[in-house]
Amino acid sequence: MEHIAITKKARSEITDICKATIAIEYEILLGYPKIVDHLRKFEDSPDSSLLTNYDLLGKESLKHYTIIDELIRKLGSEMTIVSSIPPQIEDIVNYARTLLEKEKTTRDLYVSARNIAKNKEKIVKRGRLFNLFRANNESASESSFINQITLKFDSIIKEKEFHIELAKKSLETLRRMPADSIDSLDSQQMREHL
Repeated sequence: MEHIAITKKARSEITDICKATIAIEYEILLGYPKIVDHLRKFEDSPDSSLLTNYDLLGKESLKHYTIIDELIRKLGSEMTIVSSIPPQIEDIVNYARTLLEKEKTTRDLYVSARNIAKNKEKIVKRGRLFNLFRANNESASESSFINQITLKFDSIIKEKEFHIELAKKSLETLRRMPADSIDSLDSQQMREHL
């Protein structure tokens, strides 16, 4: 009897990638609310969807953080505690650009993890008739696990593509804001933290 299983090396590689992405997701999920807070102090926002977009991006990042945390545990590892604090916003456009780059980085990491899950399988042979039932259950469970991982990554990758486009659109809106308005907002934010 044969069944498909994910290799130990693949599990380890996927776990390492997930731990790297969760650290970045943490920075993202803290970063977007900082932008929202920063923009709420700006009275003449040229686009009302800007706050909505960045709020949505923050919530979606929290969702991804939670999914990856759960996946790390299912892979048999403990989540690494992330304790970084995002920097203060000195230049909102550059800050938003940095978060956009982090979205791209996490998307690329998720693509790598999905490819590992799809391509690093092994065939496990089982013998003896009395192990037949157990082998069938293990086979179904492991195949289901591989499919679940792949589907989760596919879903997150699709959402990341949306996030990247939304973050690009929002960044362009920020860039179109009058420079003196952004400068005064950035200066006001810096004064408040002194």
